[in-house]
Amino acid sequence: MAWISGSEKGTVSSLIDRFLKVYGSPNHLRAGDSKDTLEQASFLMQGNKGPVVMDLENADYILSFGAGLLDGWESPVRMFNLYGNSTEGKTIVQIEPRLSDTAAKASQWVPINPGTEAALALGMAHIIVRELTYNIDFINNYAFGFEDWTDDAGQMQTGFKNMVLRQFPPDKVSQITGIPVDRIFEIARGFAKAKKPIAICGRGRGEIAGGINETLAVYCLNALMGNLNQPGGVCAVQGPDYIKWPEFSVDETASQGNQMERIDGSESENFPFSRNLVHRLPEIINNATGEKPIQALLISDANPLYTLPDAKAARKAFDAVPFIVSFSSYLDETAAYADYILPDHTYLERYRDIPTPTMAAVVIGLSKPVVKPLYETRHIGDVILALAKGFGESAANAFPWKDYETLLKETLGANWDELKKKGYITIGEQAAGTSFSTPSAKIEFYSTARKGASEKSDSPFPSYTPVPIEGDMQQFPLVMMPFDSIRLAASQIANAPFMTKTVEDTVLKKAYAFVEINPQTAKSLGLSEENEARIST
Repeated sequence: MAWISGSEKGTVSSLIDRFLKVYGSPNHLRAGDSKDTLEQASFLMQGNKGPVVMDLENADYILSFGAGLLDGWESPVRMFNLYGNSTEGKTIVQIEPRLSDTAAKASQWVPINPGTEAALALGMAHIIVRELTYNIDFINNYAFGFEDWTDDAGQMQTGFKNMVLRQFPPDKVSQITGIPVDRIFEIARGFAKAKKPIAICGRGRGEIAGGINETLAVYCLNALMGNLNQPGGVCAVQGPDYIKWPEFSVDETASQGNQMERIDGSESENFPFSRNLVHRLPEIINNATGEKPIQALLISDANPLYTLPDAKAARKAFDAVPFIVSFSSYLDETAAYADYILPDHTYLERYRDIPTPTMAAVVIGLSKPVVKPLYETRHIGDVILALAKGFGESAANAFPWKDYETLLKETLGANWDELKKKGYITIGEQAAGTSFSTPSAKIEFYSTARKGASEKSDSPFPSYTPVPIEGDMQQFPLVMMPFDSIRLAASQIANAPFMTKTVEDTVLKKAYAFVEINPQTAKSLGLSEENEARIST
């Protein structure tokens, strides 16, 4: 059995974990997003296994590699507040191919060739290193792998410094990215001269995991400035630790099941740093011979038949799973494929805790019901409790709560009344500083963990590898760039766009979808505003 969920935080996610352990399955899967890649980069460079937060409020120079700050990235309320109240004295540079809302409101918009962000980050590192504008004291005392060094076998190893100086000169980076050389110098120098610069990434809303090399390249810019675990910088913090439920025991069958390798291969020898690889699921199911590796699949707060990259392969895989249950409140693509739909309450009808780590502390928000359930839906927490109690006495003992609301109150304890009244609380304190948990006890430009993971592992340095554009460029001369919109959301506390037209007429008008195209390109094709065009790929 496997369970695909949309979040790994809060009591509902912990309930799913507990249920699967009692049952005997290690397969709690979740679609990866940019935060996962960022956490992986933090682990490789800092040794931290917890969340990573960006202290944008205290930064004075924000360099965004495609992060849609005004297009749904992280908390929309926080981002609107950032732009509305605290942009004085703050430079925001948005690097992305499309003039998004974020790019339009930024101090500067830097158009870049799609998929070349890592090359630009390493080209900026070249300039910062060459001009000695990095934090020399921090690098000399707290960095490993920046300078060349001799390894234990007596072999000379190239450091990050000489790697970027040799491989990413500005003229080469300009050819790759399409950004003029003088513009690259301007951005690099502006970033290096700022008192509290921060570089971030995660395209659009950050719901796509992205490449580890790109994230590492951006992370290295922060490391060069020594802006790690500092106000206005990138901060590796502890995750929420308020869920302290009683220990429980499992039977022998469940114990054996829990020791099996995860179906997606995450945290295995081949993928030691990845905690979720749900995108591999269709390939694994479709290539299996004999009995399919998943006999039952449960899905909550997720729509994998819509979000997985290869929809055709995903549908084929789901056809092969004998038993599928969806907890969706809407008849989305995945729910339509399910054998059973056990609809959860909508966000307006239920309690749900929403923990969010910040630099100072962990903030726990509470989504509260404002209306009684309109239909015969049921809170997913109550369904899990009922399922577990149907498995027999040993399973029931692991779930001693009467219902989900009782569980939530007991979990939050003395904080419940304040949380219910205010809607949020802050707990604990986060410690900042320059201590790192890597093998070298320093920030690692050369990742010793990555090098030691496998003989076939990528370079222990961040690098840039071009992603080839698929298709015949003669027959298909344009590249279509999908983009996120803050108006189309379906998270734990967002109104999903079912039966509600939330987009403007310049996006969808009756049966017509609009395509944005560069005016000069459109003119060369004989197209003007509101012409009708047919797109094929």
